[in-house]
Amino acid sequence: MNWCNGFSTTLTLQCRSLSLARCTAARRAPGGRWQLLVGHGHWQHARLNAAWLAGPCAGLAFEGAAGSRYKVLVLAPAQSPDDWRRLRVHLKLPRT
Repeated sequence: MNWCNGFSTTLTLQCRSLSLARCTAARRAPGGRWQLLVGHGHWQHARLNAAWLAGPCAGLAFEGAAGSRYKVLVLAPAQSPDDWRRLRVHLKLPRT
C-alpha cells in the first residue's frame, strides 16, 4: 500500500487524458475514493462515473470536486502488473 500526502492508496495509475481537462494519474484508496493528478500537479478528489475494459485498455470517466469532467485512457503496459490486476478487479465488482 502506498502513502501519498496522507492519502492511503491501493492503486495508482498512469493515465492519458482524452478530454480538455488534463489528468495524468489517478489513484484509488480503500473504500473506493479516487483522486486525480490534474493541472499543475495537484491531486483533486473525484468520483468514478463510468468505466470500460477492452483487452489491455481501460477507459475511466470521472467527475471532479468542482464539476470538471475527466475522461482518461489507462494502458496495461504503463502500469505495474499488480495495479493493472487491481483495476480490473475493481471495475468488475458491482458498485453499490
